Amino acid sequence: MENNQSSQQKSSMWSLVSEDPKVISDLQEKSDLLIGILMQANQQGLKKSQIISRGGITLKESSDLHKGKIDQFTQQRLKEVTQNLGMDPSFMATMKMRVD
Repeated sequence: MENNQSSQQKSSMWSLVSEDPKVISDLQEKSDLLIGILMQANQQGLKKSQIISRGGITLKESSDLHKGKIDQFTQQRLKEVTQNLGMDPSFMATMKMRVD
């Protein structure tokens, strides 16, 4: 029941931004990717400078990433960063299940 409530809360949170299901889905996916990147980088003990060099991102992108500015990224860009960092896609799915 808790997972269902959490999922409903997330849905209602994104519906405050848009009523378009496609936009809501995109925001949720980008949010999950961004959180997953930061969580796994933290678990690996990566410093910001390592995330920049390994992730192939700019200083500004690093700043936006750490500030949670999902509107500054496309899904594709976040997926590229994930791949550049060598992050396990199954970790991202596991992380998403924990949050849901």
